This record gives sequence, structure tokens and C-alpha cells, in this order.
Amino acid sequence: MMRLLLVRHGETDWNRARRFQGQTDTELNQTGREQAAVIAQHLAKEPLSRVISSPLKRAWQTAEHIAQPHQLAVEQEPALIELYLGSWQGRTYEEIEAECPQVHAAEIPPHGGETVVDVATRLRPWLTQLIAESTTNETVAVVAHGVIVQVCLCLGNGVNVQDYRQFVVENVSVTELII
Repeated sequence: MMRLLLVRHGETDWNRARRFQGQTDTELNQTGREQAAVIAQHLAKEPLSRVISSPLKRAWQTAEHIAQPHQLAVEQEPALIELYLGSWQGRTYEEIEAECPQVHAAEIPPHGGETVVDVATRLRPWLTQLIAESTTNETVAVVAHGVIVQVCLCLGNGVNVQDYRQFVVENVSVTELII
């Protein structure tokens, strides 16, 4: 049995402004840093063997807080980078909805962006390898982004990745996936 603790990064100014970040490399704001410290304290009791993070600063900064009490180095994993949002990156939810109201219902990818199927194609081999390399009763913290956590949950539970929105993932939420 392997336990994956899927953690979404702390808050950024763009989260607060409801601005699409995608792969834009934003940092945690003051609230996000406080959230990361609290979640690190909460996870300090967990028997973590590894902390793996997206290379984007907001996830990396959250992961560093989590790794510190365990005296672990954070491992960078490019497969965990957030969904690429193409022309939507940097724009607000309101701007996108005003321009293209049917976009969310129809799952239309942004111009030049990825789909959740693209993300699943990127994540599946990494997740398969992580599981194959795990030891019995290992607990691993994976710090990433909302869509990445949602897609991991789909893959881990045999759910169609296009149904990823059924999983609600808030900033610094921890979702346990037992494999």
C-alpha cells in the first residue's frame, strides 16, 4: 500500500484576483506562506519518505515548508507542472467567461493551451513509475496545482479525466490517495 498526499499549493495574488495562472511562475503571497506553514505543521506528524513538487515557485515554496520538519529535500518533477492555459494565462475568470461563455461547459481548450487529456498523458507515466518504485507502506507528499491534483485523482480512481471537476481542490488542501 502506498499513500499519496496530494497537496495543492498555497494562495498567490493571482488566486486571490481569480486570474488564470497556468504555467505562469507566480509566488506565494503572505496568506499563501502562512497557509504553507500551517499545512507543514499538520503534515509534520505524517511519516513522509519523500516530498515531490512541481517546479513552479508556488508549489515549490509550499513543498519546502512541508519537507522541512522531515529533513527531506524537495524533489522536482516536471510532469507536475500545471495545465498550460495558452492565451488565458494572466487573464481573469470574468474576462474569459465574458469572451466565451460556453468555454467551461464545452471543455474547449484555450488557444495554444493543453487539455486535461494532454495533462493525463503527461502524468500517467510518472504516476505509474512512482507507484512501481514505492515501498510497502510508503507515504509521499506530492505538491502541485489544482488541475494536476484533480487529474491524479481521476487516474488513481479510474475516473474519466474529463470529469476532473467533480473533485474540488482548494489551496493547501490535502487529498489522500491510497494505492
